[in-house]
Amino acid sequence: MSVTLAYPAMGPILEFMEANKRIHLASRCPALHAIDKSTPLRLDFLDFRKNCIQINLMLYHLSHCEERYVESQSQIEDKSSRETLAPGDIQIDGNAFPKFRQFVEFRIGNGLGRESVRRLPANLEIHVALKKLSSFLLGGRATSIEVAEELVFFLNRGDILRLPENLQIWVKALKTMHTNFMDILPILDPSSFPLETLILKKASVHNLQSPVFRTARNVEILGDGVSNLDQEEWHMEFQKLPNKNIFMEYDYYGGDRIVHLVRYWMENGKEIGTCWNFVRRPWEDLVRELDLIKAEIGGTYRRAAIGYALILPFNDDSELVVHAVKIPKLPQKAIQLVIQPKVERSSFTDKIIDPFYANWRLYTLSTVLTLLFGSFFLTVVMGPYAILCVTPPIFMITIFMRSLMPTRG
Repeated sequence: MSVTLAYPAMGPILEFMEANKRIHLASRCPALHAIDKSTPLRLDFLDFRKNCIQINLMLYHLSHCEERYVESQSQIEDKSSRETLAPGDIQIDGNAFPKFRQFVEFRIGNGLGRESVRRLPANLEIHVALKKLSSFLLGGRATSIEVAEELVFFLNRGDILRLPENLQIWVKALKTMHTNFMDILPILDPSSFPLETLILKKASVHNLQSPVFRTARNVEILGDGVSNLDQEEWHMEFQKLPNKNIFMEYDYYGGDRIVHLVRYWMENGKEIGTCWNFVRRPWEDLVRELDLIKAEIGGTYRRAAIGYALILPFNDDSELVVHAVKIPKLPQKAIQLVIQPKVERSSFTDKIIDPFYANWRLYTLSTVLTLLFGSFFLTVVMGPYAILCVTPPIFMITIFMRSLMPTRG
């Protein structure tokens, strides 16, 4: 005898069911409707685009389409009267009566080539259909919708986000491309703050002043930066940010800007564990940028676990490490600023290794010249047999010097 579950017991099962399967199941079984709406909806990924909603891997998309008129006999007869010019009528630029009619097409796809297409009623406008769609997928929930990975808004200025009433979304990572993140704060559950990650295309001065921005644990700023009108004000606000982790993709913040940022930190302090990254183009010389910081502020080049690093004393307990890093999964490299606890170094390191890193170019040139002249002298004195005596020492010294040379960014 088979055992069936009572409908109330379906709540925990629905809660951890894949979201799209759950929505489909609840739509086919009216008895589950109330249980579905009262049970928390858990998503991995939620993306809003123009006339489109993506839940996990499933895409729900509305679009305008056209088809050529297939006219009935009555329409053909009526067409003659519609196209006949009465006295006083003027037809502009020839016959332009519509040969196509528009309708709204609804597509559901999983990104793997499987897609279902449905034509909506002719009198249903696309914005009305979008409102009905979002209400069907996300509306009427008694609790906040939980998005485990990322909530994305990819909308342009002027686009209208059609959402159900009283929608609340709990999220850890918020990504707003071409969208002001402050516009969508009303639909975010207050318990989402502080955000784990905030990703945005541009950050205005007003954004930098927002508590949501300033309290996010990780901030990524993508795109082309700020307008020329507010660069100085933007720079002043940016260097005051308390965020511990910032990733900036565009090249606006480089050179002198980094020098000003470092000076501000040294004058006003910064928390240990702060890590800010500024992406550079693949062909840019990051060592030259480090040299600029050293020339303007000072510091010492030292060999560290991360390679070639500029160390600047920060205070009695911490120091600032500036170095080049490779960005995971991207071709670019970045200048990274890290505040770390001060590292006590041995007298050998202070007296031998650190001066070498501070003047490594001079030492390297001196070593190469010494090897060349020494080899030439021995060859003159000993003849051809000098090659056998000179080659192994030169090879070993070269390997040793290469191991000491800083890694260029």
